Amino acid sequence: MKVLFRVDASKNIGTGHVMRCLTLANVLRNHGCKIEFACIQRQGDLILFIQQQGYRVAIIPYKQNGLDNNLTPESIYQNDIQKKDSHCFINKLSVSNKDIVVVDHYGLDHHWASEIKKTACRILVIDDLANRQHICDFLLDQNLHENPSSRYKNKVDLNCNLFLGPKYALLRPEFYSERPLLKQVNKRIPHFLVYLGFVDPKDTTSKIIAAIESLEFEVKVDFVLSELHPNFRELKSKALELENIDIHLQPADILSILKRVDFVIGAGGSATWERCCLGIPSILFALTENQKVLAEELSKLNTVLYLKEKDVVSVDKIKQAIIAMVKSEAKRLSFSERSQALVDGVGAERVAAIMMNSLAKDNKPVFLKKLKSTDANMIFEWQHEPDMRKHCRIDAPPEKKEHELWIKSRVNCQNSVTNIIYHDEQAVGMVRLDKLVNIDALEVSILLTTQSRGLGIAKIALNLLLAKYKKNPIRAYINVDNITSQYLFSNLNFVPLDNKNWWILKSPPRKY
Repeated sequence: MKVLFRVDASKNIGTGHVMRCLTLANVLRNHGCKIEFACIQRQGDLILFIQQQGYRVAIIPYKQNGLDNNLTPESIYQNDIQKKDSHCFINKLSVSNKDIVVVDHYGLDHHWASEIKKTACRILVIDDLANRQHICDFLLDQNLHENPSSRYKNKVDLNCNLFLGPKYALLRPEFYSERPLLKQVNKRIPHFLVYLGFVDPKDTTSKIIAAIESLEFEVKVDFVLSELHPNFRELKSKALELENIDIHLQPADILSILKRVDFVIGAGGSATWERCCLGIPSILFALTENQKVLAEELSKLNTVLYLKEKDVVSVDKIKQAIIAMVKSEAKRLSFSERSQALVDGVGAERVAAIMMNSLAKDNKPVFLKKLKSTDANMIFEWQHEPDMRKHCRIDAPPEKKEHELWIKSRVNCQNSVTNIIYHDEQAVGMVRLDKLVNIDALEVSILLTTQSRGLGIAKIALNLLLAKYKKNPIRAYINVDNITSQYLFSNLNFVPLDNKNWWILKSPPRKY
């Protein structure tokens, strides 16, 4: 399957659209999809960055399309511009009826999509403004709203599949991996991060620095900036004067910085969901109108400290917010717990599963996530379910200490793959590949909770895992009395060997 992205970044637009598209693209690529991008070339376009991630980027001509440099990031393009853009996209990426087109762009609406739909492809729109008509098969709005479905009433077809809310937030896998491991600390010197996006058009950063200078106690602060910042040179010079401030230029690994801090001063963009997933408390600004909606919703739920002034936030107000966050460990802990409850970190996998039709019989998505050490208790409980080990080679479930050592040995093991099976929001089992001793083959095995059986989940999970290892000889050990597993594996192209308990994969599963 080919998935084609139409998305832009620039000094005015920012980087958030491209970054969330890259997250989805990476998940789809891991499932064997071919990915290509199309972007307009201009200052801050991130085209080189996309290419460095291994993706081809087709250039949409800027001047030829007649775009006005004075357009705001939320401006909808004129109809003739959208038509030129769509035709260029179709021709440069050779769009066909077998493809899925993903468009994450405030300037494009149903006029653009109507031209794309002439190829009979499927379309996923990523939006959060709900201010225009769309023609699409899927629509993703990961933001928090009181009544999200009503926002798109009469803006999409009735048969459009809606992905609404932070459940579908497109976060990189490392945020899920670190999610339960972070804990709030109470350092002797308070340490926080300032991250308003790579652009910060209103230069709120300068006011934050002024607020920090006026504090009566010592703090350590990390700033994430880009050279596109309107006041970059002055900020860099100021940071060099202050021993307690470090500036990071568009860091590739924002997570390593987040793991060091007590809280974040941030904007209400897509990075908000990264912080929520990790349970990192936030002082929140709304730098654009669409960020204001999210910030207000989060504030209603008491998950952030929101500085509400629309255009200008005073230095003193910022100072008081920092003091409030530093002085109250209870406030930080409350924000941490409430925000983390909103986002589970697997939104990209959830969306990709639906796009690829990896759906159980109840139409809920099925996907895999890498084993984490914090999964130990959950798996231990599964192992002790009645009849769980009825057909296992070892009848008795493991003791607690033995199980913990086994989990620890597998988390970073080079000779095995262990994935947790998700059925939408619920972890329901485990699927594994292990290198066999003295045989050039991998053994596949699967464990599924009792309550999740009969929904076709096992077949999807095995297909997803085996598709990544189709060049390897694969075997499965199936008890001669286990008729259910024999039926399952025979439907996945496994056939029995001379030894009645061992089955071998005859041909690899289908490629998406």
